[in-house]
Parts: sequence; structure tokens; C-alpha cells
Amino acid sequence: MIKPLNDSLETVDLCIMARDPVVARDGRPFSNSQRRMRPLPWIYPSVIAGAVRTLLGKQLGGFRPAIQEKLQRIRFWGPFPEVDNELYFPAPSDLLVREREGSRECFAL
Repeated sequence: MIKPLNDSLETVDLCIMARDPVVARDGRPFSNSQRRMRPLPWIYPSVIAGAVRTLLGKQLGGFRPAIQEKLQRIRFWGPFPEVDNELYFPAPSDLLVREREGSRECFAL
């Protein structure tokens, strides 16, 4: 259980590990002509924020106005992928890096 919210300023890092593939989609509704969803390339921070706030609200016994106010004050950054407990930033696919004589040049593609 996550400890109850208090008014102190505190930074907490959460590591969320998916047991199954995570699929996020945009908010476009399905229609008769469009039956396929459009997946997002990465999960929006607002999706993680909503999931964590919902979890905390349920653990605190509901969404009374006082609890809602505290939950809305929680700020989120991320999500950021990790590999072997290190932040992972994949190489951009629209950038070319050329190394020459100990220096690097970057070119947008």
C-alpha cells in the first residue's frame, strides 16, 4: 500500500513494470467505417497521472473533495523507459551523427 498523502513536498520515483504488453490509443472513437484503433507511440504523462491518482484515491477510501484536491496537487514527469535500471533514450531515427577526429557533427534528416 502506498502511504497516505500529506502536505509535505516530496519526490517519489515510481517504477511501473508491465506484466503484459501496454497498448495506448488516442481518444478517437471507433465508427462503422473505422474499426481499427490508432495506437500511440508512447504513453502520455496524463494517462500515468490518471492511473496513479485513481489507485491512490481508491486506497484512501474514495474521491471525497478533500482527497480530490490533494490528488490534483500531485505532479508527474514521465514516463521514461529504463533498461537495466538506467534511463533509456533511443537514438532518434531522423538524425545522422558523423564522428571525425574526435568530434561529432549532427545532421537532421
